[in-house]
Amino acid sequence: MNSKESNNDVKASLKTIRLIISLYICVSTMSCKHEVPQITPATADSTLSDICNSDTVYFKNTIQPLLQTACAYSGCHDAASHEDDVILDTYENIIRSGKVKAGNPDDSKLYKVIVTTDADDIMPPPPNQPLSAAQISTIYTWIMQGAKNNGCLQCDSMSVTYSQTIKPIIESICKTCHNPYMLSGNLILNDYSDVAVIAANGKLTGTITHAPGYVTMPDFADSTKYIGQCQIKQIIKWVNDGYPNN
Repeated sequence: MNSKESNNDVKASLKTIRLIISLYICVSTMSCKHEVPQITPATADSTLSDICNSDTVYFKNTIQPLLQTACAYSGCHDAASHEDDVILDTYENIIRSGKVKAGNPDDSKLYKVIVTTDADDIMPPPPNQPLSAAQISTIYTWIMQGAKNNGCLQCDSMSVTYSQTIKPIIESICKTCHNPYMLSGNLILNDYSDVAVIAANGKLTGTITHAPGYVTMPDFADSTKYIGQCQIKQIIKWVNDGYPNN
């Protein structure tokens, strides 16, 4: 073996040793990756807990009904219309076409279009009413919490109040259609006094329970998909209690 071949063998051996040492350090310290870790959202899998945590925003309970009424309707972002190739009817479509980056609302298209001040980009588009600060905050929190495909089953149909129970339901499911910008059915549900009127005349419970003689609400082919049995029970309890403003 000549000296040139010997030097090459030594260099190769040193290179191998350095590689082994680097791999050992990487595995032992788990610090080879320098990028900021990203929260990975659930995909097809979903979680359904028996207990509803007040600090958690649940997709099935809150986010999906909100997006269904505010965005995923005919002529906008339902499967048939898919404006700008955006469909916001299911979890998978919301994550994909809404370009939701779990843990990063500011880099998520879904969030950016609801907070923009550009009239050409804001969603819902004019003349529809923009989402309220509370609704925007809810979407922000859901994305920050990992944009999970989660839900909860717990239903408190006893301790029902207008401010904590009924108002959030009206804002997420009903108000997006019944506001000064859309005025569906010539009905506005801006505040307690508006809701109290339809609670008193029976329209509120009649429409959500599909009672004979009442128009089915929410206005979808299968409204029970977007307003849960728990929410119906809570509304009925509140109405039967005399619809107090508490």
